[in-house]
Amino acid sequence: LLPLMIFVGSGAADIGVSVAQRVRTTSLNEAAFTTMCFGSASLVSAVALFVRRDHPALRDARTWVGGAALGAVNYASLLFLIMALGEGALPASSIFPLMNIVAILFATTAGITLFKERLSVRQWIGIACCITALVLIMLPAA
Repeated sequence: LLPLMIFVGSGAADIGVSVAQRVRTTSLNEAAFTTMCFGSASLVSAVALFVRRDHPALRDARTWVGGAALGAVNYASLLFLIMALGEGALPASSIFPLMNIVAILFATTAGITLFKERLSVRQWIGIACCITALVLIMLPAA
């Protein structure tokens, strides 16, 4: 059930971003749109934390540093996505897979570099598939 929920949720988020970019954003308010998305997520999270009343992790400075770093990367990713969709050089059907593949490659590189992770043969095959897909998406349509 979880893979289905992730598939549907990711698709819904991609559609929502694409529609919002076409209907609501211009080159002048792309950063404001991204900030509003993150502000809304912060507000919902703050309310959830307040309702739960169990948040000992918030007392740990590493939580704040890690959250800020992850938030900055996610903010830049969403802003770049909105800007790429607004540019119109590639269709959304190419931009979304490219962004997801780049995220996988970036996370893998970070895991290897920062955490000294060792990839299995199966994982290296997956990386090769990602790179092959990236190349095929970027090839001009015949």
